[in-house]
Amino acid sequence: MEGLRTIIFKEEILYLGIVQSLFEANMYIFVFQWTPILDEHNDTPLGMVFASFMVCIMVGSSLYAILLHKKVSEAKLLTLAVIMAMVSMAICVIPEELRAGIMNWFRVPMNILTCSGLLLLHNQTMISNTESMFAICTIMLAVALVSSMRFSKLFSVVSVAADVLAHSDEKRPLNIGEYAG
Repeated sequence: MEGLRTIIFKEEILYLGIVQSLFEANMYIFVFQWTPILDEHNDTPLGMVFASFMVCIMVGSSLYAILLHKKVSEAKLLTLAVIMAMVSMAICVIPEELRAGIMNWFRVPMNILTCSGLLLLHNQTMISNTESMFAICTIMLAVALVSSMRFSKLFSVVSVAADVLAHSDEKRPLNIGEYAG
């Protein structure tokens, strides 16, 4: 329960959880829905579509190899990948001793959204077609975007405050310009 308490009382962790839950729910809904949508006319070459996904993965791997060949250091590529990953934010924001519990709490709304969306779509109760489902997904992603922007703002303030506190015992004057971003 300490993880849930931390989510509720630490606003930056709450927004991180909203972003992660909404994004992952959308990803799972897409995974379950892409084949039925494409196969409505029974003439879609699903193998070609899947092969295209695999080509995209290969292109990413090839880009990595090309950038390494062009002397972009592995450290820079790794840094770029880590910066873009959600995990890097979780590591910076969520306390180590509570990380597993908090990450599990983030999965609760993600599973509820995914399962209820798919159930409502397949039972055709409130969501009558896949277009409506993807419209709802678009709204969820818009909420995730707004939450992400709020998280970024909160996280930068928290980072600056932590940096100021970490250097408070030093006898140097505080240069506010260092933190303007």
